[in-house]
Amino acid sequence: MDYDTIILGCGHNGLVAAYYLARAGLNVLALEHNDKVGGACATDELIPDFHFSTCAHSFVLFHPKILSDMRLVEDHGLHVHS
Repeated sequence: MDYDTIILGCGHNGLVAAYYLARAGLNVLALEHNDKVGGACATDELIPDFHFSTCAHSFVLFHPKILSDMRLVEDHGLHVHS
């Protein structure tokens, strides 16, 4: 396949970049070395059936426009508890 751009690293910054590039009409390939994507936005099951962000303190840096553009709350059920 031909790609307009390739993103190396699927942490939250890579995923956001891939989202905006794809939304602009580019054909994007995002690659991650690890078996889990999301970086600081990923969650871990620390207690059975309870998932936590181990980097929750950095979530305040996640710009509200990104949440809105990606419809993370409305369409994907993101809940932020402070």
